[in-house]
Amino acid sequence: MNSYQQQYYDITKRIIEQPHKVGESRIGTMNSRFCEQMRIDLTKEFPIMDMKWIKFSNVVHELLWMLRGETNPKYLIENDCHIWTDDAYRYYKEKFSPHRNNKSNQMELFNVDMSKKIFVEKILKGEEIRKKMGHSFAGDHYMTTYTFGQLDRIYGFQWRKFGGLTDQVQNVINKLKSNPDDRRMIITGHNPTDLENGNVGLPSCHNYMQFYTTHNIDGHRDLSCFCNIRSNDWFLGQPYNVVQYALLIHIFAQMVGMGVGELVINAVDAHLYHEHFEPAKIWLKRFENIPVGEVIKEGNMYHKNTYCRADLDITDRNQTIVDEYHAQDFILDNYNPQKYIKAKLLT
Repeated sequence: MNSYQQQYYDITKRIIEQPHKVGESRIGTMNSRFCEQMRIDLTKEFPIMDMKWIKFSNVVHELLWMLRGETNPKYLIENDCHIWTDDAYRYYKEKFSPHRNNKSNQMELFNVDMSKKIFVEKILKGEEIRKKMGHSFAGDHYMTTYTFGQLDRIYGFQWRKFGGLTDQVQNVINKLKSNPDDRRMIITGHNPTDLENGNVGLPSCHNYMQFYTTHNIDGHRDLSCFCNIRSNDWFLGQPYNVVQYALLIHIFAQMVGMGVGELVINAVDAHLYHEHFEPAKIWLKRFENIPVGEVIKEGNMYHKNTYCRADLDITDRNQTIVDEYHAQDFILDNYNPQKYIKAKLLT
């Protein structure tokens, strides 16, 4: 299979030049293609791209945040990771907009025009709102509590407490240890009931993963994962998602004593916003201008080495649950990317 960056290049070109559709979304105009798939051999590369800088600490902190079942971005903000801040601010304004807060339904009025800066300060302080929601059978008001930043039933909740009960992450780890050929090693972030009830700050984009093990030439097992992404922001989101799921495979593999195998990413709606066209073209030009340098042979073909060059090292403290991992356990060596390509985060 081709390198991750070669596959990313090919698909990016197709999205720009041969879109299946061009249209408006709630965020902006975009080109879109249906079901683009990448297969990445994790024995050959850890797929953090060299063509532009990816903030690895963001990848680590967000993954740990989700794996611990957290749904408030306080931990992320404290660690200089702001990728959920805008969504939390938007969700706050949606929940407390004036038409939802009026005397007819006994809900208290709040200042929905609060600036994002003040909103973030309240997140960091752990401030809460107690809100009247109506009357109980006894005639008393019953209350609900909103903690500033709370995004309700997003990834962390679905992964660790699906339906309020099921720890999907631990279930997969247990099955990898007890029955690694099980065909039900699945984690889903999509719960239609929660969506219908309006309890989700942002519907899961990467909404399904399934794990699979194979025997390698040494007789040991390698762990692979299929990840489905219902809606994939190709320039900002996709390079980030790939690193995160590769990291997840490495974590699970370490916990159960396996090697790493393959990461398959299926992007159902792979889209590139027109606002990201110019940044994407900078990336494409960088890839095209890779010097010949090292040439590798695959099959009967010789080509430039476009595999990602960074190495991942994870501190092994015999972690038995994912909650025992910390950001400092993940070390990225030999990562010397080209400089960051600026593109607006559209939410």
